[in-house]
Amino acid sequence: MIDVAAATAAITSQGYVILPDVLSPELVHTLADTLDALRAEDVERFGKDYLYRIGQEGFVINVGDRGEPFERLLLERPVQRVVNELLGPGAFLYLFQGVIVPPGGGVGAYPWKWHCDLYHVALEVSDRTFLPGLNCLFYLDDVNERNGGTWIIPGTQGLKDDEIPCGNETFLQTAAFQVTASAGSVILLNPLLWHCAGANKTDKPRRAVKMLMVREWMLPQMDYSRSIRSEVLNRLDDGALCMIGAHARVPRTFEEMQSVSVQEH
Repeated sequence: MIDVAAATAAITSQGYVILPDVLSPELVHTLADTLDALRAEDVERFGKDYLYRIGQEGFVINVGDRGEPFERLLLERPVQRVVNELLGPGAFLYLFQGVIVPPGGGVGAYPWKWHCDLYHVALEVSDRTFLPGLNCLFYLDDVNERNGGTWIIPGTQGLKDDEIPCGNETFLQTAAFQVTASAGSVILLNPLLWHCAGANKTDKPRRAVKMLMVREWMLPQMDYSRSIRSEVLNRLDDGALCMIGAHARVPRTFEEMQSVSVQEH
């Protein structure tokens, strides 16, 4: 049982919280196997070199439409109470993808680098206490300093890149923290908190599923309500449909934007 009050307090104060045993061992195993198969499918279809060139090596996109285990995540919504508490019940997915840090991948290797998600928000919002979303990273492997556990810099949420000396090793040694967690755990991040995947020094991939939730008025990176096939949508309940943005009123096209403008005036 998740202590929602403690989790939201930690995210509000330090920018993140790590929750153990959120996913069952059975679901973790199934998600990991499915993610491996999808990555192999993408490499076969597009080629590893091409995926590397476009910065997508190690990422599996649109997983909500690519297997029953990911549908289960949409239906079970294991951290939904925390999401609701911080973002409201209308929050929905900005990004839903698999994240695989391959052997040799991680910080220092393209495309893995220090960053914050929703950086365009950091550029526009001066209030560092504002929480535009919640990055939910579900670990499918035990993570540690050997296989690329996530690095974070607590307290950096809302800072711009010229305010974070990520190239300064002395700064990182004192300010950065590397996550250690067991498979089935989740780290919930303020997306404006600076972080990166650690260097994977093992011969096995480090796998996770990323569900980046945003407030209901934000435009998602991918419109999952339209990219997911109808036969999959028909298996989802109302909560899952809300999570993929099916009920969101954010204009997705110029025509929809015109329609909203006409209705408001």
